[in-house]
Amino acid sequence: MRIPILTLFLLFLTASCAVAQQSNYWYWGNGDGLDFTDPNNPTIIQDGHEMPITHLEGTAVIGDAGGEVKYYTDGVSVWNGDDDLLPNGTGLLGGVSCTQSAIIVPNPANDFQYYLFTTNDLTGVPLTEDTRGLHYSIINDTLNNFNGDIEPDNKNVMLADSVTEKLTYAFHADKQTYWVASRTFGGFNLYRVGPEGLDTVPVFSPSPIELTETDVGITSDFGEMKFSVDGTRFASSFNDFTADTSGVEIYEFDAESGQLSNPRIVGFEKSDLITPLAYGIEFSPSGRYLYYTEFDLSNELNLYQLDVCIDSIQVADSLKTAIHTISASATIITDNIGQMKLGPDGRIYVKKIVDDGTNYVEVIDNPEAPGDEVDYLENEYDFGIIELNGTPLQFVGFSQTYPYKLEISDMVLCDPDPLTITLPPLFSDEENLTIAWSNGQAGASADFPVPEYGEYIVNITNDCQTISDTFMLTPPMVSVVPENAVLCDGETLTLTVNSNVTPISITWNDGTTGPTLTVSDPGEYSAAVELACGIFRDTAMILGPGQGGDILGPDAILCEGDEVVLDLTFLNGTYDWSTGSSDPSITVTEPGTYSVVATDECGTTYEDEVTFFGPPEPVSDFLGDDGFACAEDPVTLDASDVFGTYLWSTGSTESTIEVAEAGLYSVTVTGICDVQSIDEVLLDAITTLSEDDFQYPNAFTPDGDMENDGFLAIANVPINDYQLRVFNRWGREVYNTNDPLAAWDGSYEGEAQPMDVYVYLATGTATVCGQRVAFEKKGDLTLIR
Repeated sequence: MRIPILTLFLLFLTASCAVAQQSNYWYWGNGDGLDFTDPNNPTIIQDGHEMPITHLEGTAVIGDAGGEVKYYTDGVSVWNGDDDLLPNGTGLLGGVSCTQSAIIVPNPANDFQYYLFTTNDLTGVPLTEDTRGLHYSIINDTLNNFNGDIEPDNKNVMLADSVTEKLTYAFHADKQTYWVASRTFGGFNLYRVGPEGLDTVPVFSPSPIELTETDVGITSDFGEMKFSVDGTRFASSFNDFTADTSGVEIYEFDAESGQLSNPRIVGFEKSDLITPLAYGIEFSPSGRYLYYTEFDLSNELNLYQLDVCIDSIQVADSLKTAIHTISASATIITDNIGQMKLGPDGRIYVKKIVDDGTNYVEVIDNPEAPGDEVDYLENEYDFGIIELNGTPLQFVGFSQTYPYKLEISDMVLCDPDPLTITLPPLFSDEENLTIAWSNGQAGASADFPVPEYGEYIVNITNDCQTISDTFMLTPPMVSVVPENAVLCDGETLTLTVNSNVTPISITWNDGTTGPTLTVSDPGEYSAAVELACGIFRDTAMILGPGQGGDILGPDAILCEGDEVVLDLTFLNGTYDWSTGSSDPSITVTEPGTYSVVATDECGTTYEDEVTFFGPPEPVSDFLGDDGFACAEDPVTLDASDVFGTYLWSTGSTESTIEVAEAGLYSVTVTGICDVQSIDEVLLDAITTLSEDDFQYPNAFTPDGDMENDGFLAIANVPINDYQLRVFNRWGREVYNTNDPLAAWDGSYEGEAQPMDVYVYLATGTATVCGQRVAFEKKGDLTLIR
């Protein structure tokens, strides 16, 4: 719907989490605007850009990574950053007088595409099947000699045929993809622009405000809808002349599911067209306060503030009656204003025009203050008199991040460099605020003396809400791509270094410097990448025809729940897997043997197989026998024969421990696939020594099977001054040793002795924990063959 108030054009740049550059420049259609390069001192731009548009509402723009205009539209036509009309850029189905006629968002699935959404206007002109509804078109950078154009097969594609004048967007919870919101007459449709592009099936949230749908839009809905910057709240104005209702809807927003919930209504009844109508809306940076404008056909406009954390909202103006009471009073701020937009400096900017055509931008200087403390800067920026027949137009720009949004950037750290993260004052100065970090710290700053890589979360809670942010601490990473490739005879291949930190220098193993290396011969190529943290290396293996060899890699263990991708994409050929797949890669989730016959792009055929084994079995009895322990003679318990991480009953995580007290000791070794091997040993305290501590078997079988092949002492204590003698039945000595660890193998002077009964005599002493005892043991043993 056309209104007599000009609204703001904002140009936001694409994502940059750490700086405010993504929203430095705002423009109006005649090239006037504001420059936020210095956010503490925004300055007026005059004739900054030529924009041949004559509509008063509902235009959209998107900027490139350098801050320049990429594309802009009035919902009917679309231009590129050089102000050239795209060849296929006319005839779009947005409204010429529509509050939010169009928005442009990138396609996360294609870096060269943008979705341009349009919605019809409600001007009093009957809508037809061809002109009504929500549509999308795809702008493609690569068309029109890389100057951009709308794809012919993706122009004016209908998503819904019954919508109002509202379009806006928000980030998905992943902060990389988007939700595009449209108002139907019964509620809200949210469309996901995700990793696969646009999902044409919307998430629908019903509204308690059922708007009247007619073919003559002047009797139905117009006005803005917006998401809060942190993506937790949503508000939409509504106006329905047929039902004599107008006001603002406020919702909670789930950025993961796209669902709106907990509707709250601020509204009023009206008896004629002079009573106020809701139009512009904007949230404060924290999302706590909602500002909205109301105007009537006598051109009186007011700005209100609502505390959306309070459960009961009562509009202060006595001419309005709340339909549903849900908060404390709103506070009137000023008159004669239109749309508003949150700036990169955390202030809200308001567009105003007066009767002589003078355009102003006014400012809510401290939008986080309660109503009676808000500073409103009237006529802060004077753009002079501009005719109403063309240039001073509203563009709603595209912004991926905000410097005042709670968004801590992911960081690359050189371990163990210490780190301190401090929140901006906006998120730490408020009274009665609780700030909790997932590393257990509290307060506006968190210290990481020796940072551990991984995911961290900070939660900030006040009396209204909890806002959170997740960030990653990661190590420096360097890779050469492609990691593997086949190079056919006579061809060349370019290798590229990728790094999550800007390199200081890159040197290849042939002495070449720079981020790329073009190779013409098979071989191993490596790059030494100098970062601030040190020098990192990575290698690419480039194969010639027929050099693939072991293309599937070595056999391996597959843990439960693991997935291994066998990827032969680098062959760029054909594939015949034992699973029946002909794809260049397969995903293995079960143990077994997998094989492939593959032909690379050079025509060379390879055959290979790989076996994945299941998780290993736990190991037992690796600590040895029970024994004794005392302070004078500590015992070392050793679990290093079992590979993994160790946790002893003493709390130690080493592979061995030394103990000097009697007790039961156990260890859990967590190895491959998290398989746990557990063993324990009982160490007794020594009170007396007896002959029972020195035992000998009564038979043995020297047959070479590694089981009971020798005859020797079985002692619980160390033996000293030892002698063991063995005699046959005729009294001949057939074995004699002084080594307590030596075993008789059943032979005499190199000849195996017959199966028979023999007699043994053992003598010695032992000293344990200060006690010394002499012993003598004798008895019969049977040699079995």
